[in-house]
Amino acid sequence: MNQNKTGATDIPQENYEYEILIQPEFVALLSRKFFINFSKIVVFVAYLSRPVLYNFPIFLIKRGIKMAVTVSSTPTILVLDEMQVMLDTITEMLSNYYHVVGVANFSALLKAIVNSNPSLFLLDTELSKPSFYSVTNTEITSGFDVARQIRKMSRFSKTQILFMTATAKAETITNAIKSGGGGVIIKPPSKVVLLGKIHYLLSPVTITIEQTEKILTGDTKFSQLAFSMLITRMKTLYAKYPTEQTLQTFAEEITEFVEKSKVLMAADYETICKL
Repeated sequence: MNQNKTGATDIPQENYEYEILIQPEFVALLSRKFFINFSKIVVFVAYLSRPVLYNFPIFLIKRGIKMAVTVSSTPTILVLDEMQVMLDTITEMLSNYYHVVGVANFSALLKAIVNSNPSLFLLDTELSKPSFYSVTNTEITSGFDVARQIRKMSRFSKTQILFMTATAKAETITNAIKSGGGGVIIKPPSKVVLLGKIHYLLSPVTITIEQTEKILTGDTKFSQLAFSMLITRMKTLYAKYPTEQTLQTFAEEITEFVEKSKVLMAADYETICKL
């Protein structure tokens, strides 16, 4: 190196520039400027994206609620049949319209209803493997026994029950009614018949006061003997007490009667709907 007139050492130009570049203070300065500029970019992008950032959680929440409502609004059909092939067949028929839960015995049914709330029970009348229900000290030997136990549960006291049977007998229909069922279908059922029965059972029954008045003052004929007898009794009482309150009471009673035996009352209910 060369010394200048003042005695200081001259640093070559190329070395001087190199010394400047590697100074820690200079590196820190560049880092701070880079960090500040980068932070500004991040803030700017966040500002532009604020509608997305704000709405995205809301979108997820709404989406979740919508999915939950969709799932919960789909009626659940609980099917009891010992034959897996029948469970698979019925599940295939109904899965596009309902949430289907299939079980092979009463014990599995009890476990299934813990986590589900069936809108309708589809029960096979014949069970080859009896089981014992210790809660009510009852032996379960048929779908009718299953239905009776279901009716004793407050959650399902009014839930629709539809029976499947391989043989149609008068005694089968009688047992279905006595055990709280809404009707009987022959298995294996056709898809059209099965869907039609379930849709009918899950559709609410509504008998208006106007329809009730036409029933009680007209001469409409009904096919079900028990229902005809009920209407005859109502006509006698309405002749004595022709009030709005009487009509309201009878409308509710007719609705309850039809609701309990909707499959058997299908033809008569259709007649009422035309009044």
